[in-house]
Amino acid sequence: MQCLSRYCGHTALTKGDTVKLTKNETQTKTLTDLYRAIDKGFVVTLTFVDRDGEETIRTVEGHELRTTTDGDVILVAMCRLRGDERQFRISRVRAYTVHRMPYVLTARLFHLIAAR
Repeated sequence: MQCLSRYCGHTALTKGDTVKLTKNETQTKTLTDLYRAIDKGFVVTLTFVDRDGEETIRTVEGHELRTTTDGDVILVAMCRLRGDERQFRISRVRAYTVHRMPYVLTARLFHLIAAR
């Protein structure tokens, strides 16, 4: 088991969790996997390039996929590290792992949505 706790504090790879490299998949496959994770309430670990060009790893609880006005697809999710809602551009995601772990930050998201 490979622990990722230094990045997010909550996740370790378990049997059946597969790291998927987005460069080896179509965007349709990546989006399908993320939609399924949202639908089943499964946690996802993302490896992505942040706006400063640094590779970063975050474990998130996805709630929505959106398209921006400039055509980018973003994942709206609760970040387990920050404990807050974040948006992740799919075009910046380098790899992801869907974990068979339930959400723990869902209640806070509903509070954020209700406040809008």
